[in-house]
Amino acid sequence: MEKTSILPMTYRQTMEKEGCEIFHYFDRALYGVPLHHHDFYEVYYILRGETDYVLEERCYHLCPGSLLLIAPHELHCPKDGGTGPIERFVLWVSIPQMIFLSERIPAINYILSKHRNRGSMLAVEKERQSALQTLFEALFHEQQEGGEHSNLMLKALLMQLFICFKRMAAEEDNMPDRARLPRKSGAAPLYEVIDYIQQNIVSPLDVSSLARCFYYSPGTLTRHFKKYMGITAGEYIRKKRLAVAR
Repeated sequence: MEKTSILPMTYRQTMEKEGCEIFHYFDRALYGVPLHHHDFYEVYYILRGETDYVLEERCYHLCPGSLLLIAPHELHCPKDGGTGPIERFVLWVSIPQMIFLSERIPAINYILSKHRNRGSMLAVEKERQSALQTLFEALFHEQQEGGEHSNLMLKALLMQLFICFKRMAAEEDNMPDRARLPRKSGAAPLYEVIDYIQQNIVSPLDVSSLARCFYYSPGTLTRHFKKYMGITAGEYIRKKRLAVAR
């Protein structure tokens, strides 16, 4: 029987291996993942299928060739309701490992410092997709098989990956527009509410005061958050405060 690298979905959000972990999935199980954050970097690379993905106040449409970089403590989740299974590589990289890489290849700092301002998603050109997939596969098999000097090999492959990411990010036309979360009737767009929460997260915040400030009723604001973020405004505030505290 042909050996496959595709794994069953894991729902844990903590790293069990030092440095990095990589997963290869092909399923619909991602729609069971709630809005969450973690203390490491995460890279999503889509091979097959399409889905929408919420990252902080923005919603991204992911399709084959989409590469999503998620920084530590950014709230994110896939939007429920996608059609069909999604084949993807999911790469977790610890903060110490990322520091190790950036110290040896300063160019990596480009995407670490710029991705929030220029966009967290890269659209990989078709002619590069195969080469990038080969790198993800090599990283996956090195993690699974191991062997002599495996840790050095993993670091070398990570360096290759992030050099590729940096080169793609440096191309002006490679940053697609990010979809803002939508406006509700005459009220302020939801992303403005989320921006306000982020800027005032250490101040007293509650749903009633937010609703008054942005011309929602408390019930409408709660439903709007639930529809587009998967949780209520109050839950979002609590999760964001936990992320900031960590």
